[in-house]
Amino acid sequence: MDRPKLLRDKDQLELRLSQVDDAHIAPLSQFVRRLRERMGPDAAIPYLDPWDGGVEAEVLFLLEAPGSKARNSAHTQAPS
Repeated sequence: MDRPKLLRDKDQLELRLSQVDDAHIAPLSQFVRRLRERMGPDAAIPYLDPWDGGVEAEVLFLLEAPGSKARNSAHTQAPS
């Protein structure tokens, strides 16, 4: 179950990052990687949360400027 502020825990953050290539979220994670390549190393583009709907979501909001906590974790890479 998702809980507020759960991602403050390093183990929980690593768990989520280990899931960014799960089937329902992998196409969106690839999109994030392509954006990062195109925008360069100064761009802050976080992964989408793999615990959300992924490609099966009814609505997906992509905003230009995520909150500061997302920007600060944007360069966190999922395991290859």
